[in-house]
Amino acid sequence: VAVDNFGINLGVSTDILGVTRHVTTPDMGCYEFSVSPFDVGVYTLDAPGNSGCYTNSETIQTTIKNLGSAIIDFSTDNVTVTCDIAGPITTSVSTVINTGTLAPGATLQVNLAPSVDLTANGIYTFDAYTTFALDGNPTNDAITTETRTVGPVAGTVTSSLPSICVSGTPSL
Repeated sequence: VAVDNFGINLGVSTDILGVTRHVTTPDMGCYEFSVSPFDVGVYTLDAPGNSGCYTNSETIQTTIKNLGSAIIDFSTDNVTVTCDIAGPITTSVSTVINTGTLAPGATLQVNLAPSVDLTANGIYTFDAYTTFALDGNPTNDAITTETRTVGPVAGTVTSSLPSICVSGTPSL
């Protein structure tokens, strides 16, 4: 987005693919391109973190980013953020954003519902993505699959303590 229409015409009329360049404000670099005015995608998975110690009521949290060139007004153009979770449990959580605005290049942290029980040992995968009717580039709506590992995956550990999370010394 930052290089769209910010070039100076140096007399090169076509880009590397033969596409005609804009006469007064070509794109910087060797490709002429257009940025969709409406384009939003999941930017990061913020929670759960990588601690490996989770509760039976974890909130899944993502950050979305406006990748387009126009302000998104959620009151008129809703965006749904979804995260599909697989592993010891399989579920989907989501939130519809229907208030506020998001400027081009800006981000917004989003809590998804309902909360999820991540106490079972194993490896969880998280696939987070947006759904937006006006999205001009659906190829960038999702993040790469993220994984979180809970508890010991191999072997058995016993303790006289009912639970240990981050601190404490078990007596084995």
